[in-house]
Amino acid sequence: MALQVEIFDLLRSKLIFHAVIDTDDAIETRLFEGLVGEPEAWGLDSLSKYARSGGDALGIDTLRELADRLAIATAGLNKVGTLAALQEAREAVAFTETMLVEQFCVALYGNRIVESLGSLPEGVPTPEQLTQ
Repeated sequence: MALQVEIFDLLRSKLIFHAVIDTDDAIETRLFEGLVGEPEAWGLDSLSKYARSGGDALGIDTLRELADRLAIATAGLNKVGTLAALQEAREAVAFTETMLVEQFCVALYGNRIVESLGSLPEGVPTPEQLTQ
């Protein structure tokens, strides 16, 4: 379940509707784009949030690749330390949020889609193009 949250976080989504149903079935609409409230950007939370994610998808190898792509030194660090180093660089504005998300996606999915690159529509950037 945690990986699903991470994938959603990478989508650069926008929250456009938020309602709460109370125990008495009363519905409180807190956000409805254009009517109530303002849409909220939805993105990556603090990277330490991902420390407990299991599996290879967000394992140390993926995080080290991300750190390498962003030129963040993480040699000898474990998963928690690598995430902390990445978050520290993020807070120091060493790179844009867009760059972080793009490089996170490349590190997470790049090797998995290499075989399918030939069938992508024209104009879709390859992992190599995202690093330029």
